[in-house]
Amino acid sequence: DIQDGFIGLQLQGGAGFYVTNIKIDNGRHTAGQVVNSRLLSIEEVETTSGVYEYPSEFFFANFNFRDTGNAHTQDAIRITGSDGLFFTNGHVGFSFRSTLTVQPERASTSLNGLNFTNVHFDGNFQTPYGVFYTEASLGFHTGACFGHTYTGCQFSICTNSGFYGDLDSCTGLSISGGRVNSNSAWGANLSRGNNYNINTTFHSNGNNLAGS
Repeated sequence: DIQDGFIGLQLQGGAGFYVTNIKIDNGRHTAGQVVNSRLLSIEEVETTSGVYEYPSEFFFANFNFRDTGNAHTQDAIRITGSDGLFFTNGHVGFSFRSTLTVQPERASTSLNGLNFTNVHFDGNFQTPYGVFYTEASLGFHTGACFGHTYTGCQFSICTNSGFYGDLDSCTGLSISGGRVNSNSAWGANLSRGNNYNINTTFHSNGNNLAGS
């Protein structure tokens, strides 16, 4: 159990990392969000030789990453680089901006192989976005971003969208099984990206599905 950190767990580069039965929470007694705070941060890292190393073969199982209902943490999970990340059987919720943000920090960053199975992304009406794909500016990211799957996941109770795809380079993302429910605006708002594959249940959202 990791409690009340500005960043609960920060992982930079590396390969073959396994975590199970972990809880990271934040119950800070502040008036609102602490900017740039995260429960879990997964990042690329520049080595001494100037080469970027991407987190590869990271496995998380049976986890609970949550803020309190007051949403002190900006993003529950933030991923800025990846080459094979796997999350199974967990809950992520109650943060200020998003439960999961996928955001490249460099134009050529690799964001490949991101996989979630049986994960509940829960905004609890404090969070605008459940899952949020974004970049610094339109067309900023020219690197690879593919092989993302969400299987049997739930995206619920956000003030804007349960899933917001706003990253040009994202290709072939798949959402299957699970449900997208009780979000105040869009269930899924796919503003940018291409070749989404969506086969899930939408219900009780303010709006349902926007085309990409």
